[in-house]
Amino acid sequence: MRGYLLPLLAVAALAAPPLTADPTCVACGDFNGDHKPDLACLLPVQKQVVVMAGDGHGGFGRATPLKGSFSQAPHTMAAGDVDGDGRIDVVAEDGHELRVWLGGHAEPRSLPLDNELVWQTLVTDLNGDKRDDVVMVSDKSVFIFEAMPAGKLQARPTLTLPVNGCGPSVGDWNGDGRPDLVVALIGSTKVTAWLGKGDCTFQPAPKIQAKGPVGYVALADFTGDRKLDLGCVSGRDIQVVPGLGKGGWGAPTGQKLEDVQYQNYCQYARSADFNGDGCADLATVADNLFIFPGSARGLGPPQRLTAQSAWDLATGDVTGDGHADVVVSNVKHENLQVFAGDGRGGFAPPKPVSVRP
Repeated sequence: MRGYLLPLLAVAALAAPPLTADPTCVACGDFNGDHKPDLACLLPVQKQVVVMAGDGHGGFGRATPLKGSFSQAPHTMAAGDVDGDGRIDVVAEDGHELRVWLGGHAEPRSLPLDNELVWQTLVTDLNGDKRDDVVMVSDKSVFIFEAMPAGKLQARPTLTLPVNGCGPSVGDWNGDGRPDLVVALIGSTKVTAWLGKGDCTFQPAPKIQAKGPVGYVALADFTGDRKLDLGCVSGRDIQVVPGLGKGGWGAPTGQKLEDVQYQNYCQYARSADFNGDGCADLATVADNLFIFPGSARGLGPPQRLTAQSAWDLATGDVTGDGHADVVVSNVKHENLQVFAGDGRGGFAPPKPVSVRP
């Protein structure tokens, strides 16, 4: 699923070439507390997380590494307000330890991991205490860490998957006011689901049947009926399973994206209302960026935006104009690209942001 293998670097003692700054995971948020959106990304080869401070108008400064390098190449990164202070924090892991940088720049807090191969990390509030908790999908396990006061993390019961899992998503799809959890199962047409108890623990729910294979998922109201739907991405298959409210699901609809090659299958699923019609749109990457507009009938044909070997993407208003934008990471070009949205479904030509420290 990853589609990109990190190179093994043979470094000469006296004539070492510079390590490549190929970004993978990307996130946006106010990491330094100046009320202006910043960017953060993971540099696995350099074993670092870097932050680019924003000027509030779509400009970004030089990449600044967060304190402390990993001992191994890190796998995943995410962002959220772990300590509930209103500033966005950075969470990343390398399989051996989970690190949290409070406020984005403090010395990291560290939690040991048991050599896990993590596919994706999600940071979101699972218990309504205004502190974002951490969800990590690792092969056949889902690890839950509850955010405690002062940004400390406490492990909660681990959830077991029947086969290897991949993308997680969180949202209240049964309308009881408590966040629920879904995780895609690699190679399966079903999505594992749990109902949240409101305390960072979950109870099993019936699996959600999709139309085709599922790799990454996003819970959002794609059909505009004020009920959460399930957007699914895998390979060339793009699907929506409509939510019926109260925990029920309708018949899935889907389409195949023919504008990708075999080796560049779509990965990751993000959502935002880019055109202001009240329906969430689905964004994914397969070298380029693809935006599928939501509608009462499901997802429409995609808009293709040219990127440069796109790996991951994040959505948010990073230009400060009140419209949703998209940021993609380009693994072979040492940069991010900012696609500024105009609020009507259009995007300005992408603006590169260097990630080399």
